[in-house]
Amino acid sequence: MASALGLTGTVPDEPPEPMLPATAVSDEASASNDPPPLFDPTRRSVKAVLICLRGTDPGERDRVLAIERRFGEAGSAILSRYQRI
Repeated sequence: MASALGLTGTVPDEPPEPMLPATAVSDEASASNDPPPLFDPTRRSVKAVLICLRGTDPGERDRVLAIERRFGEAGSAILSRYQRI
């Protein structure tokens, strides 16, 4: 029975072939401790900017609104909802 299963009782000189194929290791992945990129309202829709403004802190809100005042094509639609008091 042992010989039918290929068991010879001796240790082979070379290790057996792996049962599963080896996966390739990529060195392209990277990690960084840098902060995430800031929200750029000039590359987003009016809806996306309004959602960002609704859920962000006052400092970030002021930064985004300043960009909209200066560069935003749809600034009036956004700024009309966030006028300074």
